[in-house]
Amino acid sequence: MRKLCNFCNTNISKPHLNLVSSIIPSMISAESVVTPDISKKLQNHFPDIQFSSITRKLERFFNNDKFDQYFFYHSIISHVIDKYILKNKNVYISFDHMFCKSSFTVFLLSLRIGKQGIPLFFKCFLGNNSPEAFSLSLIKEGISYVHNLFIHKDCKLIFLADRWFNFREIMEHINSLGDTYCIRTKTNIRIEIDNYKDAVKHYGYRFGSIEFIFKNCKSNGFYLEDSKVRNLTAFTTLFTLACTAILWLTSIGSIYSHRKTSVPNYLKIRNSKKKGIKNRDRIISLFNTGLIIFNILVDSHHNFPLWMTFVITDV
Repeated sequence: MRKLCNFCNTNISKPHLNLVSSIIPSMISAESVVTPDISKKLQNHFPDIQFSSITRKLERFFNNDKFDQYFFYHSIISHVIDKYILKNKNVYISFDHMFCKSSFTVFLLSLRIGKQGIPLFFKCFLGNNSPEAFSLSLIKEGISYVHNLFIHKDCKLIFLADRWFNFREIMEHINSLGDTYCIRTKTNIRIEIDNYKDAVKHYGYRFGSIEFIFKNCKSNGFYLEDSKVRNLTAFTTLFTLACTAILWLTSIGSIYSHRKTSVPNYLKIRNSKKKGIKNRDRIISLFNTGLIIFNILVDSHHNFPLWMTFVITDV
């Protein structure tokens, strides 16, 4: 994780980068964002430091409002998209809200990779009824941000959303950027669709991509809801680091999927099965493939580099 320093903006302090570079692998090993769980993993690497001291250091960092979480993630995701290798010109972007108990709300835009997704843009808010989390200006800000991420890519952005987002202003904004949208509408709205079959096909790509990220942050990944944080700064930091971990593991899974014929036998993973004569179905997600490889290689005697380039290729 020290390679984060290679592409993170220099405005992020080196002490913060160094600490983050230690926290994220420990978070992945613990499969948890809960502070004591991370501390246990960190103590394995720093046996001379007391467990309580590590825990206090983490708590101070999580509550440090001088760490700009959004700027940190922007530095990483802009690098990822700059290096992103597209499979075809259609790029599917989903947006929705995630609720963490009744304490926090996250507005998130994701990029579909295979049958899952990676976070592109997010904002966290206190409570689950904050008007800011549902404001039109925030939704348009996220859409514009993602549009600009891909502005130098030869691709067609297709925004996908549930029926809560069928505001005319959202569709007009996406259209003004020259992008395409496929948004589920309510039954009391009459619309005209040029190609119904294509619309249904495009909308089907929403399922699994953004929900996958929510699941990775919660029950199938880092158990964000088990964290006892009530402070927005601490929650935003934890969510940012969880998103960074999802990016890294997905990157490892993506690289493995394109290089698995050249990896050592101890890294051979059956992550797909045959479907017909030529096609294969993925049975282990890119995220979980990356997690398996991470667990095989971290702190092991195997002399094989754990990919840290954050390069993602669509599959």
